[in-house]
Amino acid sequence: MIQLLLAMNTVSFRKDREFFDNLLAMMRKQGLLMDKIKDLAKQEGTLLGRIITFPAGDGKCIYVITKVYPKVVQIDWVKYGDGWSDARAGHQALLDIEFAKARVAFEDDWTLSVPKPKIICATMTASPEVLQKFTS
Repeated sequence: MIQLLLAMNTVSFRKDREFFDNLLAMMRKQGLLMDKIKDLAKQEGTLLGRIITFPAGDGKCIYVITKVYPKVVQIDWVKYGDGWSDARAGHQALLDIEFAKARVAFEDDWTLSVPKPKIICATMTASPEVLQKFTS
């Protein structure tokens, strides 16, 4: 099911009169699929398939956990709605597993607090000297 969700990233619509109707229909399908994946992951007690979101612009970026490692999880971008993606994560990234667990718990219960990911520096705007300081 995760592969089906990610395959929907490649669907595009002509910008004609039916554009918004088609987009809303796709979003409904994606929403139902994400709900099914979430329910299965909760039943299995796994992070695999869980959805991670980050605020962006006037909406949010949506990612699905596609791999779980001992210390990190891999997230892949889901082209949903406006198709926002996080500048730090792009279309695929690794997240600290403890952050992912906290974020998933927050998605299930909004009364919880969630830690913010620690970003050392934005690599696109950092000088070579600053990058070398953190990468060597």
